[in-house]
Parts: sequence; structure tokens; C-alpha cells
Amino acid sequence: MDSEIRQRFAEIQKNIKWPVYLFDYQGTCIDANNHEKIGEKVDVPDITNGDIVKTGTFQWISVGSRMGVNTYYIALFGSDEAAVGAMHLIHIMFKEEDKELDKNTILRALLFENGKDSFTEEDYEQAGLSNLDALNVVIIDYKGAQFNQVKVVCENILDQVDVIEVDRNHLVLISSSPLEKEILDAIISEMNTELLIPAKASVGKTVSGWNQLHKAYSSAKSAFILGNKLGVESKVFQYDQMMIYHLINEVSEKARDTYFDDYGLVFKELIHDEELIQTAIRFFENDLNITETSRQLYVHRNTLIYRLNKIEKQTGLDLRSFDDAIQFYMLMLIWRLGDYSEE
Repeated sequence: MDSEIRQRFAEIQKNIKWPVYLFDYQGTCIDANNHEKIGEKVDVPDITNGDIVKTGTFQWISVGSRMGVNTYYIALFGSDEAAVGAMHLIHIMFKEEDKELDKNTILRALLFENGKDSFTEEDYEQAGLSNLDALNVVIIDYKGAQFNQVKVVCENILDQVDVIEVDRNHLVLISSSPLEKEILDAIISEMNTELLIPAKASVGKTVSGWNQLHKAYSSAKSAFILGNKLGVESKVFQYDQMMIYHLINEVSEKARDTYFDDYGLVFKELIHDEELIQTAIRFFENDLNITETSRQLYVHRNTLIYRLNKIEKQTGLDLRSFDDAIQFYMLMLIWRLGDYSEE
């Protein structure tokens, strides 16, 4: 077994760009791609469940257990998303040899792309992952709560969903059924009231096949980052409904600056009026419907019309006109992407 582990570790060193270390059961480094570390002794973490353990910027797994006692440890230096994916792949390489592949291990590897070409149909079947025509991925941001607490909330509301921990602030929901906004709103609301945390969710595009799972995850992550960056007024971001945000984000900074200089001068005076900005946002969210907007803002219809007229007077844009509303909305997004407040 010792020679097999060393041989597999040598293969890992050839294919992993991050520093990796092999320790014996006493915590002595016996192999590493940084040879200066060989012979150094460290305190290895307690690994009792065969999973990955994180300590600072290091990730650890135990390998080669004998009679229930860990005999070797592998440590990888790195904690970003790519490094996490690489460690999951290392974990898989050893589990494959021990015939211990499980569903969560495969799903983690697929989410981070590192394992998309590492599995056979037999692996999927063994882990209970049947062929599916549609896969849906949702990222949940839950700063301020414990993973197990959030997992319980999700599983109480959703049927047949896999819940995968990404890091201490995020988890991923994977389902073969569409995860509708109303359901996600209910999950977020439950977290707000029961766990007292300002949670958010982001829905990726639907994909087909397990080896496409990373694309769904990446699109959900993209929607989450862009939604927060642009201050989207929602607790649930949906990739498929964010085309205009992606288009604005792809425009070069120079082009955005030129556009704002040409059309946004009067807009800069308005942006500091929070009441008028929130009025415009609610008006857009309600499809330019005056009655529904006034109801949500708890103001009289005439008060809303007065505010819309005030916006038109300051900007020359009548938000009741579709073309003017589009121009106003694009200017607002450009302003949020740039830094025009002091110009």
C-alpha cells in the first residue's frame, strides 16, 4: 500500500499546480513538490470521516487507513475555488482506488469542473446519479448561519434536491426539477425570519447531463456577482432574466464613459435623490404600471404621478414612455458600474 500511495502522489504532483505535501501518520512530511519541506513535522488535523478538512489556507485528506487508523495525509496549499476543485479531484483519485465514490464527492468535482471528464457511466450509476434531461443549479448565500441550519430549511421546502456545501457562506442546490422563483423566495423568507440572516439566491441556466453541471454553476455565480454589483433590487437573481445586465457589463469602460457623458449629465443630479430613484425602480419592477407601483410604495396615485413628472423635469425622460424608461434604466446601470458621483 505504501508504494501505491507514493506512486499516486507522484502522479498528483505532475498534474497539480498548487503545492502538495504527503505526511505520514506522525505528521512528518515525506514527499512534496517543494523538497525543502520534506522532513518537517506538523500537527495534522483530526480527520475522522474521510472527508476534506480545511485549516487556514490548507486543505487535508487522509489516505491509506489501516484498522481505522489514518496512515497518510495529503495537504494542498490553496483555498480559492480552483484549489478547492483540485483537492476534490485528488480526493476522488484515492476514493476511486478504494471503490468508495459517493454522490456528494462526484457532485463537488463536477461543480468545479475539475472532474467533468473523470467519471464513467458506471461511476454515476454507482453513486445513484441517473441520466437526466435537465439539471438546475441554485447558489444560496447565507452569511451568518451554519450550513446544517440552512440545509434543513432547504430540505423542508424542496423535495428531491441535493444540497452541497461550497464554503462557509454558500451552498448549492441541484435539482432535476425547475427551482421556481416563488419557491426560492419562500426559502429566503424562511432564512430571514427563522435564522435572522439576509440570504440571497442565484439561479443558473438549465443544462443537460452531469458533465454540464459546471456551466450551470458558473452561470448562477455570474448572475450572483453581477446582480450584487449592479444593485439589482431582488433577493433571487435569475441568469436567464439578466441579459440586459450582462450586455451592459460587457460594454467597455471607455464606451460606458462616453455614453454617460453624452446622455447622463442630468441623471447625475437625480442619482442622489433616493426617493425618486426608488420610485423609478419600483415603477420598472411593476412594468410601468402606475396603480400597482403606488400600491407597493404606499403612496397615492397622484403622488406617484408627481414624482414621475419631477423625474421628467430633471432628466427630460418620461418613464411612462417605454423608450425613455429603457434609456433611464441603462443610465442607472452604467452609473452603478462606474464612478461618476464626483465628476
